[in-house]
Amino acid sequence: MNDDFDLSGMVGKLTMSLGGGNNVIVVDAVTGDLGLTTVGGNDGVTLTDITGATTLTLGNGNNSVSLINNQASGAVTITSGADTDDITLENVAGQFSQTVTLTLGAGDNTITATTIVGDLDVIGTDGVDDLTLTDIGGAISANLGAENNNVRLTNAVLLSDSVNLTTSSGIDVIDLTGVEGNLTLTLGSGDNAVTID
Repeated sequence: MNDDFDLSGMVGKLTMSLGGGNNVIVVDAVTGDLGLTTVGGNDGVTLTDITGATTLTLGNGNNSVSLINNQASGAVTITSGADTDDITLENVAGQFSQTVTLTLGAGDNTITATTIVGDLDVIGTDGVDDLTLTDIGGAISANLGAENNNVRLTNAVLLSDSVNLTTSSGIDVIDLTGVEGNLTLTLGSGDNAVTID
């Protein structure tokens, strides 16, 4: 069964557990922690103006997640299952220096993160992962699995922080523009291309 949820203006903790199916979840202006768990299915999740810690656990399926203007007072954690996932983060963790952690399942995943205050950790498995990071205010750690990965960092990190990128086998394309921190690259076997400017 496919479920649609549109929740707005809640005060307090919100916890949701959804079964299989193609679910659409829209949550806006929640003052408190948010926890969401889904099973299989192609789920669409849009979270806007969440002020508490945010934990998303998504099952297998082609999932789409958008987190926008989340002034989180705690950590932001997203775990996805197998298949193709599209995750967009914009102005996440806001004024608080908290860690954003993305754990990606097998599949071809697309991650776009813009204006993150705090550290960003990305843990990938096998699959073609496309990672675009802009204006990350803390340290970046990305450990991507096998297959052909694309990573673009623009104005990515402050001088006092670090960027650590690790890939496994596959053809990886790494574009580092305006990275000012301490940079460590560990690339696996394959015809890799790295641009540092």
